[in-house]
Amino acid sequence: MIESLKDFTSMRPIATACLDAYIMYLYTRMESLRTLNLYKFVDAGSISCGSSKEERAQLLTARLLGTDYDQLLLIPYNSGNHWTLVVINLTKGAAFWIDPLKNCIDPDVTEVVERSFNLMNKKNPNWRVMKCPKQSGVLECGYVMRFMRDIIMSTSTSIIQIMKDSPRAYTQDDIDCIRSEWAEFVGKHVLRQSVGAMKPYLRKFIDV
Repeated sequence: MIESLKDFTSMRPIATACLDAYIMYLYTRMESLRTLNLYKFVDAGSISCGSSKEERAQLLTARLLGTDYDQLLLIPYNSGNHWTLVVINLTKGAAFWIDPLKNCIDPDVTEVVERSFNLMNKKNPNWRVMKCPKQSGVLECGYVMRFMRDIIMSTSTSIIQIMKDSPRAYTQDDIDCIRSEWAEFVGKHVLRQSVGAMKPYLRKFIDV
């Protein structure tokens, strides 16, 4: 986790541990906002490239079957070297592809999601590629985390509307907000025993 912190605070490509920690933070925000019924998450990496499509489809199916009516499932997805966000509304049979590099939908994730829907005896979802804040290069980190934050903090539960209201690109302050929230949460809740070793990195964002 210390290496993950170094990567994230240095704006290098981030590991699944960083995303999972931020998802934990967002969960606490949802508790405060009383919006746990609106959103659920899939832990980072579970549906990403790496294991077999069938195994990932089964994991996704279990998570989808655990969603409530009209609840959005937020899925960080990594194709190998880049994070994107997939959002699924099982009730409406809708899937949204949110990619800050504006790539086409990865056929790997399409197949995994469609296999999952087949396991549930449902029609394939209606995919939509969403316009979203554009990442200018491949080294900026935190866009998918910011997407998730914007979604759960919005007064709307419409992915289309949320992305429509988003800026053309995030500012450095927008991304620093994510890094600061992440560092504070990790320092207080995840790495209490290791915070001493992490102080040089945490001091960039919080008082420790």
